[in-house]
Amino acid sequence: MYDPTIFDNLKVVVEGAIYDLERDNRIRIRDRQDVIDLAKMGRTFCMSFQLPNHEDLYIEVELSSELVDFAAELATIRLLDRGLPGCQITIRYRFGNWTGNTTELADMFHMLQTSWSTEETDIRQTVETSYHATEASSNLTTTIRFLRKIDERNMGELESMLLYTLETAERLSGRDS
Repeated sequence: MYDPTIFDNLKVVVEGAIYDLERDNRIRIRDRQDVIDLAKMGRTFCMSFQLPNHEDLYIEVELSSELVDFAAELATIRLLDRGLPGCQITIRYRFGNWTGNTTELADMFHMLQTSWSTEETDIRQTVETSYHATEASSNLTTTIRFLRKIDERNMGELESMLLYTLETAERLSGRDS
């Protein structure tokens, strides 16, 4: 019989919670990816969604695990330099057609640091500008990567993390909660 991995168990919880949010009309799911990287023997699960009436903001929740985590889990060993096996979570907020300036970017970063920052998160913002002969457009991606791995003991935190992800998106988009 198949014994699900930490990744499989967490994926089911995250996926179900996101579909519940769509059922409750809190979000609209836009994409779902479940990828096995054969070169690195890793897995990534990512769902992207939007708040209703906010077409320029995509939110992505990504769960990933590497070969070393799968091997340690299956062999029930503790990894010397990486701690216990588990999964990483990354949240991305992607703004298309971003027209903000550096002051707005700094304000947004400060709000994210206040909301999410701990010694266990890495917050980054990237602005990408594309120039065409007649126009230019910019996209902003804000990434919150959790440095600590999670496992089944953290399942109860996932739903509240998703709700907090939505609250943050509402604040970033200038919408009241």
